[in-house]
Amino acid sequence: MILHLFLILWRLLWIPLLPLLLVYLWRRGRRDPDYTRHLAERFGIYSRPLPQGAIWFHAVSLGETRSATALIRLCLARGDQVVLTHFTPAGRRESARLFASEIASGQLAAVWVPLDMFWCWRRFFRACRPRIGLTLEIEIWPAMIFAARRAGVPLFMCNAQYPSPSLARDSKGLRLRQRVIRGFAGAFVKSELQKARFESIGLDTITVTGELRFDQPLPPGLDEAASAIRHWLAPEGQIITIASGVEVEEPIYATVIREMRDAAQARGLPPRCFSMSPARQNGSMRFMTT
Repeated sequence: MILHLFLILWRLLWIPLLPLLLVYLWRRGRRDPDYTRHLAERFGIYSRPLPQGAIWFHAVSLGETRSATALIRLCLARGDQVVLTHFTPAGRRESARLFASEIASGQLAAVWVPLDMFWCWRRFFRACRPRIGLTLEIEIWPAMIFAARRAGVPLFMCNAQYPSPSLARDSKGLRLRQRVIRGFAGAFVKSELQKARFESIGLDTITVTGELRFDQPLPPGLDEAASAIRHWLAPEGQIITIASGVEVEEPIYATVIREMRDAAQARGLPPRCFSMSPARQNGSMRFMTT
């Protein structure tokens, strides 16, 4: 009953929200015209037919697109049709670069994700009739999830994680977000810890698949370049990189790094090989220590 009332409210919220979102897209489009190109796709209207019976990936932006690349390549190699949806131009441009030949042949289509209104999603599902949907990371959109259920499309979270702060916050009050999450057909998660967290809120059909980001194809020459600078960076010590951390994890990383530094110094390793310098890019944190 609570979820039903929420979904009605979600529909009503789009009456004032839609004009605001269109203004947002227009303003972003003044700096990046790709935001306003193919605008009809955001309403589930397409200028050319989409692949039918496809595997549908939703990768909102650049990072999610790169995370999904290896899995998408595997599907394409099997001969599957693929539909890839994005919200930001960065993600769409990356898929256009990575899958140019498949887009040209019609095996893959990269389009904007529909706005989260039920009628937009109905048009999308009629346009491509996907066999399965995979949303990268955590994309919790009520209309997307429940329109997929109504269309008979099993929708899974992929490379999913439930951060501790989000779990604690969502576990209070009406637990609306957790009620919406239970609308997924299941999840492919990064670890046993994440599996336990999703199971604790009542989600079924959870499989531990590991971190998809580790399966990204390495750019040509990267291994050779790393080998070339390895001796220059730390001729006598280890090199450890912590990438794509989030803010709440920084104290943990900093503590571990200091402990490793102290242990290295106790063994007589040269402290000059150690550095700790966080730098933020797009909300992520980068540490490198040697």
